[in-house]
Amino acid sequence: MNAILREYFLWRSKFLKPTATLDFREEVRGIKKILAYLPVMERPRAEFIAQKMREHFPNSSTEFLLHPDFSADTSAILGYPAEQIQKNDIGFFKTLRKGVIDKIREKKFDLILDFNFALDLTMAMAFRSCEAPVTVGSYAHPRADRFHSILIKAPDAASYERSMFDYLAQLR
Repeated sequence: MNAILREYFLWRSKFLKPTATLDFREEVRGIKKILAYLPVMERPRAEFIAQKMREHFPNSSTEFLLHPDFSADTSAILGYPAEQIQKNDIGFFKTLRKGVIDKIREKKFDLILDFNFALDLTMAMAFRSCEAPVTVGSYAHPRADRFHSILIKAPDAASYERSMFDYLAQLR
């Protein structure tokens, strides 16, 4: 069933409206509101990401969106507002429910950082629906460009996170 849904979402993504052409340097310099999505990860990685967010975006309002299985102990160390997706927020067809997407969209984030190293179609489609000018994700799938406006290619999750922050620092 998951394979069928995956192929359906990828096929459907061909029909999404193309994203606007942007001057990424200008967009990144003007960022005021950031949403960072954290999949399940160990505490040191979450600490690293929170520290880098403080360093790279000290004047921006940052919120974290957490995977349903994200540890409560780990989320406490972030030092930012965090909301955890609940299992019932994900529908039968592995899509985030409209109410959750609307809630994210209402906040009008300028930047969405998807720290999921593998392409998570549930979250990728939700982030695409939120209409943030810049979404950063992993180049883990050949069709990831349909969902993220900036793709970071890295050999593993730890270097992916470092590479993402290094790239964003170059744009600033």
